[in-house]
Amino acid sequence: MEFKLTKKPGFDIDSLAVIQGAIGTQGRVCIHIPVEVDKDAFEGVERSSQIAKAFEACFARASLLIHRGRQVKSHYRKAGADLSRRPDGQGYDLRFNAGALLCLPGVDVAAELEDVAGLMSWMKAQMLSRPSCQVSFAIYRERNESGLYPSPSASIRQHEAEAIYADSTQDTAAVKDMLRSRIQESATLIRLCREVLHSCGKIGPHAWFNFEEQSFFDRYEGPHQRYLLASLSQ
Repeated sequence: MEFKLTKKPGFDIDSLAVIQGAIGTQGRVCIHIPVEVDKDAFEGVERSSQIAKAFEACFARASLLIHRGRQVKSHYRKAGADLSRRPDGQGYDLRFNAGALLCLPGVDVAAELEDVAGLMSWMKAQMLSRPSCQVSFAIYRERNESGLYPSPSASIRQHEAEAIYADSTQDTAAVKDMLRSRIQESATLIRLCREVLHSCGKIGPHAWFNFEEQSFFDRYEGPHQRYLLASLSQ
């Protein structure tokens, strides 16, 4: 059994929806990529590059699902991802295990994916509850005497006037504490943050991973984007 969905031309696949859907299939996902998405994307390139291009075609937005694959293309193969042409000639099928892509332990795939989906749903809810604010989350690379460690953080900036933002310090501190508590209460999320930290290390010593509106919503569909567009029309 697989969680199946189709890539629509001009739209990204919703990473949160994929993770939620994969809970009931032990992580197994199949995405149908129609010919019209990009007729030339997979022709005349190496197999490993085909798979990487397929993931980029599906998850062009900042996606937690491809945090490792974007830095190490061989990760897709190691995680069991496969791209095959459909028998009817109508595009390709991209198959993968969401838990393996996320570098989760794999002991209880459904429970692990549920933890990740829960964290992402919570982040999305924070954005939806503050449409007048620019809300984002991040996992930073920090260092102390013991070495590198992942540092989850949050940012909430209140939109006050045209192109002007003010940091909502008290709100940010409260949400940051909630974020860190959620992660510390889950061995899966602790592992996930460490794996994201490792992926960021492939970019550079000061890299980080962001969760912004584009991680959860299509362009102009996020609550803050809608708020800004509504403000301009008044």
